[in-house]
Amino acid sequence: MDLLSLLLEQARSLDREGNSAQAAQFYQRILTEQPDHAEATAGLGRLVCRLGDLANGIGLLSRASSLTPNDPGVWLDLGLALNKAGHQDLARRAFLSAASLNPDDPSLLSALADSLREQSLYGDAARQYERLAQLAPGLAAAHNNLGICLLELNRRDEALPVFRRAVEADPQMAEALNNLAMLCVETGRNVEAIALYERLRALRPDLAQAPLNQGVAFYREGRLEEAVSTLRAALALDPDNAQTHYNLAQILLLKGDWSEGFAEYEWRWSSSEFPSPRYLFVQPAWRGEPLDGRTLLVYGEQGFGDVLQFCRLLPLAGRGGQVLFQCPPGLMNLLKGLDGVQLVAEGQPLPPFDLTCPLLSLPHLLGPEAKLAPPYLQPPKQELFAKDPRLHVGLVWSGNPLNGRNHVRKVPLEQMARLPGSPAIAYHSLQYQPDEDWQDAFPFPVDDLSSQIHSFDDLAAAMGQLDLIISMCSAPVHLAGALGRPCWVLLHQLPDWRWGMAGKTTPWYPDTMRLYRQPKAGDWDAVISEVTTDLLRLAGGNS
Repeated sequence: MDLLSLLLEQARSLDREGNSAQAAQFYQRILTEQPDHAEATAGLGRLVCRLGDLANGIGLLSRASSLTPNDPGVWLDLGLALNKAGHQDLARRAFLSAASLNPDDPSLLSALADSLREQSLYGDAARQYERLAQLAPGLAAAHNNLGICLLELNRRDEALPVFRRAVEADPQMAEALNNLAMLCVETGRNVEAIALYERLRALRPDLAQAPLNQGVAFYREGRLEEAVSTLRAALALDPDNAQTHYNLAQILLLKGDWSEGFAEYEWRWSSSEFPSPRYLFVQPAWRGEPLDGRTLLVYGEQGFGDVLQFCRLLPLAGRGGQVLFQCPPGLMNLLKGLDGVQLVAEGQPLPPFDLTCPLLSLPHLLGPEAKLAPPYLQPPKQELFAKDPRLHVGLVWSGNPLNGRNHVRKVPLEQMARLPGSPAIAYHSLQYQPDEDWQDAFPFPVDDLSSQIHSFDDLAAAMGQLDLIISMCSAPVHLAGALGRPCWVLLHQLPDWRWGMAGKTTPWYPDTMRLYRQPKAGDWDAVISEVTTDLLRLAGGNS
């Protein structure tokens, strides 16, 4: 063995032992004797990078790659250094060079795929991970990372079996378990998700995200007690997690535990899933104390239905002072009859006030038993159609398409068309922006009353004339309730929290509203059949 070979062996030995300073001296001595020594150049480059001097390390590795262009290991190390330095595109090129020299080397393919994924080149990365999974089927990381890329490409159906293979390859891989469980929740496989999260919780008892997501799966299965227990376990691990508090609030409210539910609901503003922006004011937040002559600004939040349901509390909040409500412009006329409440349209200058409060904090601050019984709003005196002795029924089958749950809560038009045709019943559409040719779906005449409805005032006037409103869960339901008009609500098996999980009536609108619930998720057949029986009975049985 010649002198340079001995020096190289000594340098590598010192490097392995962690004696970096002496190893560097041996590498440099070799390069002094032979500046183009490829192995010493690469070795020193790796060492320098490991010590944090990426700029010099990359220079040395780049020189080594030109000295030995057919060495995939040098290209791999250069790519890793470039990637760490933030030069992702150059790193990708280095990884491509390495993989082309040894296309069946799992470590090279893995580095290339990782680099592509870090650059958000998910299609290219997926192809490399797929090849890696074929070469090393027992490598759980390959399947897991392929699944992540497929999710980014919105190929969820393909990702599910890939994550399953990752878990099979390594049942102890927490990341793969979590990814599979989350996708199961997203695709409605809640029972499988619950079991997966149980495994993940045993594997990582410190991971608060596991009981949080398991709680969501329990909730979606309608197993509310288990959902509450699991979310409380998540809070024990992460007491200030706003999303956990927000989820817990909605489940408690759904269970009818209004006191704790509305208290937990105060966390909504810190949840990333809460849709409303919070207004910032110099004036302090109201905490429910006596107003003592002061003016309280209450501002609306969320949707029209929320405002229509909870505006009843505004007169109660104003006792001992004055309430100013920042109102959606489309509801100004309807709400002007609220006793003792001064309205200001959103976007208009505000008069002086002393305290602030969001509308849906009133149930918590006033107490869940504080209510103003319907009707607390009055419809305009306006005739939109000629009334005759028939039973006049208004129909709403879909809500705001931008609502994330509209696809679940809306009633398919073909199901609504199964309502009974009868000479004793006159149907009117109240549907906002219906699809073209919607009337063709009905085997009986339906008056397009929606063509005359351009505001909530018009909708309220129509409801004032109608004998009954039949609607899915949307803002018109709360308008009908606030007006004290008879309304039948068609509910998904897992409804919004305000409807509870059981019962035909609701304490929010106790005298005029009837609830029709799916016996199982998606079963609108049973709902429409029950409505049909009751509707024919109400109309006198004429069909």
